[in-house]
Formats: sequence, structure tokens, C-alpha cells
Amino acid sequence: MKTIIVSILMLFVIQISNLNANTNKPSDKIVVKRILSNENVKTVKLKITGMTCAGCSSTVSRTLENIDGVISQSLEYPGDVATIKYDATKTDTNKLIKAIKDVGYSAEIVKEKKLKK
Repeated sequence: MKTIIVSILMLFVIQISNLNANTNKPSDKIVVKRILSNENVKTVKLKITGMTCAGCSSTVSRTLENIDGVISQSLEYPGDVATIKYDATKTDTNKLIKAIKDVGYSAEIVKEKKLKK
């Protein structure tokens, strides 16, 4: 009887050890963050035209979120400016602009001025 109890306890300890070993593996999200921390991450500001309400803004925002390679995006309405952070190995500004045009709006890259020192 003692042998059976000891055997069950040993199996239990082995299973717990295996669970702990599996939880110490890096998750996919951590690996993605390591890959995206290099120079492939770009940020662009786009001027969106044709939006007349918050619903329009929501449509453009959802469109951008669904593009493979978009890491984050924020859309100002009113103001009509989208700031998009993306992985340049998966998408580019032309694809972002095309996706916005495909849902009925126009977009162009905002020309940023350099600060004078």
C-alpha cells in the first residue's frame, strides 16, 4: 500500500515539474516583441479625408487594425490624422493608404516639418 501511495506522489511531483518547465518557455508574444524591436518598425502619419462622423473614424480604425503588420494605430477625429506604427517587413504606407481607399476614404502622408535648433 505504501508503494502505491509513494508511486502516485512521485507521478504527481513529476507532472507538476513538467507544468513548471512548460510555463518557463518564452511565449509567442515575447518573441514577437523581440523581433519588432529592431529597425523594421516604422511610424507614419496619414491625413484622412472624407470622414464626416465618429462612425467613419471607427471604420478606418478597424480597417487599419486588420492589416497584417500594423502594430498600433490611433485616429484623431476631428482632426482626421491617423498615426500608425507598423512592421515594414509585412506592410508599407502604400498598402495602408490602399486599405483606407478601399473603404471609401482618401489618405496621404503628412509632411512633417523639421524643428529648427
